Amino acid sequence: MHKTRYFKHQLLTLSFILTISISSAQNTIWRVGLGAGLPDLLHLAIGYDVSPRNLIILSGSYISTPSSRYQGITLRHNYFFSFSKKPESLNRWYFGQKVNYVIDDLNRNSGELFRSQNKTLLLGLDLGRQFHISNRFTANFDLGVGFNVFNESEFINRDGDIVDFDTNPVYFTSNLTFFYRI
Repeated sequence: MHKTRYFKHQLLTLSFILTISISSAQNTIWRVGLGAGLPDLLHLAIGYDVSPRNLIILSGSYISTPSSRYQGITLRHNYFFSFSKKPESLNRWYFGQKVNYVIDDLNRNSGELFRSQNKTLLLGLDLGRQFHISNRFTANFDLGVGFNVFNESEFINRDGDIVDFDTNPVYFTSNLTFFYRI
């Protein structure tokens, strides 16, 4: 538990330092976005054009129902293949890298599984395309793979016994985010 808390603090500190260092660059464009995808489901995002070829995005998601709670944070970098002084005027391909941390909490009252908590850190690689909708609106769509580099799972059955559970080492990832340029 302490290792997970320490790791979350380190990840948040890294994102804060990255955001502050990026904000000192010139000719920047900020974006806010709303999207959906796997593994981060529905998310809110803030993006920062570091240069015409580089975009940094920080997104977070939180979904809660009576039987489950899902929280995630993603830090990603998109590198665009085409260069333009006006990137908002092009439909461009990009290569993306991301770090995704997810906490999935599930309470179920039926069957063998009673309660589970899954904490996962994924490193992802994807290929995507940015679609120009207007001068202010763009849509980013990508597909890729995520590699499970850290997983802490706890599954408790009805008797209160902790059950071991194997997780997938590789995940399919997808993302569709609509951005508004500020």
